[in-house]
Amino acid sequence: MTLYSPQGSQIKTSMGVSIPCEQLSNLGIDNEVIWFLGSRYRGSENLILESQLVSLCQTSLNDAINSAQIVAGSCTGVALMLACITTLPDTVTTSWWLRRFFAKHYPGVELMLDKPIVRSGKFITAGATHCFQALVFFLVERHFGRDVLLQLKKWLVIPDIMVNQEQFIDLNVLDLHAGKRLHPVVQFIRTNLGGDLSNESLANVGSMSVRNLIRTFKLLYGMTPSKYVLIARLEAAIHEIKASPHRKLYDIAYEVGYQDVSAFSRQFQKHFGFSASSLKHS
Repeated sequence: MTLYSPQGSQIKTSMGVSIPCEQLSNLGIDNEVIWFLGSRYRGSENLILESQLVSLCQTSLNDAINSAQIVAGSCTGVALMLACITTLPDTVTTSWWLRRFFAKHYPGVELMLDKPIVRSGKFITAGATHCFQALVFFLVERHFGRDVLLQLKKWLVIPDIMVNQEQFIDLNVLDLHAGKRLHPVVQFIRTNLGGDLSNESLANVGSMSVRNLIRTFKLLYGMTPSKYVLIARLEAAIHEIKASPHRKLYDIAYEVGYQDVSAFSRQFQKHFGFSASSLKHS
């Protein structure tokens, strides 16, 4: 495996480690897999600049991309990948906080942000955080077979579970990207998880109609207010379970706004991919 960069002879990771690499313009046509990794997200303007920098090598990349069997992108690397190809894939996934960026700059590409990985022809894209792991597993299985993949997961003690990207959503990150328009509403949600968080109540806090509240949440967060409330309650619950594992689930569920511990347990399992009780005893 060889790393390539449009910026020079080495790249620096977010941990400050320098890794030698080749010039991207020197990428040849003998690569079976090309993977656009991207970098830490530092705002849409920086991502646009990075995409433009990579696209300067488009002429030399075209032959390499056309000859490769698999062209992959993960997280912000999906934007870099799309900047380099002439015929865009029909569907992609990427980091859940990049919904607005892709809707603006690649409106003709369907986003499937609920999926950890999406395949469209020879193009494979992966989403946020641990979703790159699903892409690695896909490549391992493709090259070495299912048995090798299962053995690798067994050695690394990695469960064969990745429900969707929702289990990785961090509302603090979404709040940062959404701006201040709904700040009073989201602050009210965070500090009143056990209270009335109906659309009517939230619309009143935000001094807007219910219809405008729902429309604005979908625009800025890619989800309804009810979905945001659900995730906020589950985030608070998992934090409390980890901090106080000896507390009863019923008490934690009630504290974050659930009257029925069974409903809480079902939604917890669906969202995170594991049960609240298993976390308590881990």
